[in-house]
Amino acid sequence: GHIELARPVFHPGFIVKVKKILECICVNCGRLKADSVSDLSFPRLVSHPTTQFSGGSLRSHGEPQTRTASVLDNRGVLPPVTRFVRVFDRLIAARTAAYSDATFADRIRHIRDPKARMQAVWNFCKSKMICEPDEPKDETDNAEDEPKKGHGGCGATQPQIRKEGLKLFVQYKRGKDEDEEVKSLQPDKRLFPPHEVYTALKKISDSDLHLLGLSVEYARPEWMILTVLPVPPPPVRPSIAVDGGTMRSEDDLTYKLGDIIKASA
Repeated sequence: GHIELARPVFHPGFIVKVKKILECICVNCGRLKADSVSDLSFPRLVSHPTTQFSGGSLRSHGEPQTRTASVLDNRGVLPPVTRFVRVFDRLIAARTAAYSDATFADRIRHIRDPKARMQAVWNFCKSKMICEPDEPKDETDNAEDEPKKGHGGCGATQPQIRKEGLKLFVQYKRGKDEDEEVKSLQPDKRLFPPHEVYTALKKISDSDLHLLGLSVEYARPEWMILTVLPVPPPPVRPSIAVDGGTMRSEDDLTYKLGDIIKASA
């Protein structure tokens, strides 16, 4: 059976993943904070998402290893000059290729591993502190011209997500030019309750879910928030010793389920 909870609660096994997803999206409109139009460097970044240290050497996912590189890996560490040259070449290649890649959506779909795709998106989105809106239409433009396609965001300032135990908090950075009245009305740090997180995750579009490495049919992010608690039948509940004797009982979990029912009533 199951218990329908009065309010959503975080799942202890998914709260870290939920925090990571929230850092990739706008907490106001649920839109992904990066796209191919406003972020020209994003396509190249997601096509080479991570650079790892493997056996002391520096290499990128999907980069073919030469015979010399493999030997150096087995021995331990590449010479510092070689490592510097490789890193410098990658930085230059990423900088020059950023303007030649058409859309990051097409590039990121080439990353088959969903975890690697989410890591690539998270690495780029976590530092973006605003949901970029479309540029206002210029009155001097001709009506026949197609409007420039922008990010389509809501323009809301994005907070930093903090995790403390089984709770999530949002923390906004204060600008130096803000009025004291505005600062006093909006707290720097506040609780991000599960029901608000659940609402924000439900706003994510199906296309953004795919870019995040999630599944529309089998792994929607709002399913990581508990709204219904499964109840195991008595035969499979863990048994405990009664009064230190040989008798055993499953009442411990039964009492706890009863407390949950009372709290949700």
